[in-house]
Amino acid sequence: VAATWWMGRKYYGTRCGLVAAAMFATAPWAVIYSRKIWAQDFVPVFATGLMWAMYSLVAGKNRRAIFWVALLPLCVIQIHFSGLAMTAMVVVTLAVLRPKMDWRWAVGGLIAAIVILIPYLRTQAKNDWHDFQQARAQIGGQKWDIPKGMTIRPESGYPLPRRPSEALVHAWSFINSGEIEDVIGLDKPAFDSANGLSNGLQMLQRLLVIGCIAWLGVRIVCGKLAAHREIVLLSWVVVPVVIFMLAQLWTYLSYYAILYPAFFLAVGAVVEKCPVPQQKA
Repeated sequence: VAATWWMGRKYYGTRCGLVAAAMFATAPWAVIYSRKIWAQDFVPVFATGLMWAMYSLVAGKNRRAIFWVALLPLCVIQIHFSGLAMTAMVVVTLAVLRPKMDWRWAVGGLIAAIVILIPYLRTQAKNDWHDFQQARAQIGGQKWDIPKGMTIRPESGYPLPRRPSEALVHAWSFINSGEIEDVIGLDKPAFDSANGLSNGLQMLQRLLVIGCIAWLGVRIVCGKLAAHREIVLLSWVVVPVVIFMLAQLWTYLSYYAILYPAFFLAVGAVVEKCPVPQQKA
């Protein structure tokens, strides 16, 4: 949260930093994951660090930041294979923006990532590449034999993975507390009926976030913004979702932890552009 505030304040303005940090601090899924002991809980830490490095590289003109841009997404692969989508996002962003970088530090980041990966790869090799087999089995739903239309496990009430065509549903839900049945299971109907107003506010918040992302995209296309910072945000949100869909990957909600903290900075960036009424002396 502090890093998100710092990035927003440094690269957009004071209001952006405050808005983005406040949204991250109160984001329901971020709070839930921070209280669990689970591999994906560490992903937002690496994602935020990677965004910091990316901004430093493309907006701060710090050529050595490429070390962390190369290292961090490859580290995430050891935590969860959504790190592959994060790595693709980095490649796309660098290809589009082509920032000046110190290639010695880029090679250093890759070497450090490979060294860190060695114990993980050795363990995988001893276990018939179990993680990679699991990831491959989820492409095209090979691992799942789910009747069409079924979304909840009948014996437990907890959700089944989403089909590739529904990737946007998960990305949309991850903005606040959508798909809360991931933690409350069959109590979801009771939760909905007791939180009618809350559900409406959640929908408004999602529309706000999507609207801000769309507004930034339109402004970039129209040449109204110095696009480097905004392209980082748009690439962060769009590329992983597209990768999941193209790979025909069946996903759980937690796979989208790599999208933090782009949602919040996008809203903050738009708020920073809003005019503030001037008080008369």
